[in-house]
Amino acid sequence: MNEIPLALMVAAASLVVGLAVYWMSLCWRLLQQRKRQALRLAAQAEKAAAKGDEALTSLRIIAKSYLARQVELAEASIRISRVMDQLNLDPAERAPFGVFDRVNAELSAIPILAEWNALSKSERQHHRKTIARVEKQYAEQAEPAAIHLARFRDNSLFYAVN
Repeated sequence: MNEIPLALMVAAASLVVGLAVYWMSLCWRLLQQRKRQALRLAAQAEKAAAKGDEALTSLRIIAKSYLARQVELAEASIRISRVMDQLNLDPAERAPFGVFDRVNAELSAIPILAEWNALSKSERQHHRKTIARVEKQYAEQAEPAAIHLARFRDNSLFYAVN
């Protein structure tokens, strides 16, 4: 029988031990990477939830401002529609507030901010008439929608003391 030289056995054992150590270090790195990724995902989820909470708070504030006549229906509709876009609400959840989307859609061609300031007086007057017509057309639908929106997903109701 051929005997395996001791040096070859030591080399083979060293190779096996080396590969085992390498494999364990890779497993350790993978575990650490997964932990970091889980923490990153948790932080992103927390940030998204905070953004969602901020958006919901914004919706409630805009609705209450409209109900208090601090902003006109046109401005409230533009703001509400844009914030709702950020929330990615499903159609069934967004439906009760569709009046704001309709007003926003009808007024979307009207310039705002710097573009509004660049308009002539006659162009502004024409757009003001359009805004007044649209606001009058949707005022009855906007009031109950704003009341509902002022309480939309308001979890503080569960903690209210009567």
